[in-house]
Parts: sequence; structure tokens; C-alpha cells
Amino acid sequence: MPYSPLQIREAFHLCFLQEFLRKFDPKLVVLKGGVNLRFYFKSPRYSEDMDLDVKTASVASVKNNVLRTLEVLKRTTKPYGIRDVIPPNLQAAKQTETTQRFKIHLLTEDGLDLFTKIEFSRRGTKGSAKFERADETLLRTYRLASVIAQHYDAGSAFDQKIGALADRSEVQARDVFDLYHLKTFLPADHRVSSRSELRREALSRLQEISFGQYRDQVVSYLSPDDQAVWSRPEVWGEMKSVVAKILEGA
Repeated sequence: MPYSPLQIREAFHLCFLQEFLRKFDPKLVVLKGGVNLRFYFKSPRYSEDMDLDVKTASVASVKNNVLRTLEVLKRTTKPYGIRDVIPPNLQAAKQTETTQRFKIHLLTEDGLDLFTKIEFSRRGTKGSAKFERADETLLRTYRLASVIAQHYDAGSAFDQKIGALADRSEVQARDVFDLYHLKTFLPADHRVSSRSELRREALSRLQEISFGQYRDQVVSYLSPDDQAVWSRPEVWGEMKSVVAKILEGA
């Protein structure tokens, strides 16, 4: 079965998590961001990059285990059309006590050079996390038996997305899409924990985002079938309206 470029990156992320957590204490990392939403909350939006929070582990420990994982993935990701996995240039990669960033190239059998980034952050965990098996339908797509990782729950991911919408130096339409998607997974008694000034800033930033930005930053990261549903301007308008009401009424 041929995989699209978006699916190839996703298969790589799943395989990376599976192999990395065999080598590294799973209790020390928490999956966050768009990959968390995709793997655990059925988001239709694919992600180019994967982000994790890491606790206590040293920079050297994370780096060494990432490199060991990439060596294994050179062999095990060939069924997804990946001819080679090119590890990051660690002379240029950001490797600090706050952030460790690994920029990786996936060379495909079709001659593509697909870029992906895996980032570990030590800015502290934010919210509640739990261990769960990734979405079964997703696993079946890539013929993987099980990927179990610690990830943020829906309420924590929702509050983090409000912070992202408010605080990014360059506003991103994907934060609005993710908030709109996550609202259906929130517990009935969920109360947004973000500060009122942060919510006001998020509401202001929401108004800056155009349909063109949404089309480029979100729709192009959906499957062809989902693009047909989500690519209409009126859908974007409804999405902004729903998220605005959440931020106003939280």
C-alpha cells in the first residue's frame, strides 16, 4: 500500500515513539501538541513535527537514546517507503537544558526528502497526563500492534492550545482548528484554567487569522477526503465563531 508524504511522517512518528520508549523511561516524557491530538483524539489534521515534554532526564541521555532509536528506524521503517533516515547535524542542533531539537530527513523510495522535527522541552509539564494506547484505527493503518505513551488529556491539551494561540510570535490557524476539534472531547465539568488576560489575548489573535492562512496551514495537512469537508470559507467562519464564544464565555 503506498503512503502519502503526510502518512510517511506519521508512520515515522509512531515508530519513533514505540522504539524510543523501549530505550527511555516512558514516565519521563509526555506527548503534546498536534501529534497528541492525532494519536489520541482522532484529529483529522496531520503534523509534520512531534513535540514532547521531558522530565529530569539529562541532555546526554535524551540525545543518546534518540540517536540509538534513529539507527533502528533506518531498518524498521522501510515498509512505509522510507529508504533512509538521515539523523540531525548535532553541531547545529539546539541541545540545551531547556530545549532539545532533532531535525531529521526521511528519504523515500519515490525520491522525496521529507523533513520532520522532534523536540523535547524542559519547561515543566502543564496539566494532567495519562498512559494510553494510540488510536486503534490509526495503528491498523500502519500495521502496528501497539504504541503506548504518556500524553496530555483533553482538558490540559485544550488549555495549552489557548496559551499557544495567545503567545506565539506568529499566530497559527492550526491552534483554532485544534481548539474547535478538542471541545467535543472535554469533560462536561471542564473549566478552562487559562488566565482571563490570556484568553483575551487569544481572542484578539483569533481575529487576525484569515481564511487563506487557514487553508495553507490546516487544510493542506488533511487527507483529500477531509479537505473536501473542511476547505470551505463558511466552515472556517463557523469554527472561528465557536472558538470565540468559548474564549469569551470561559
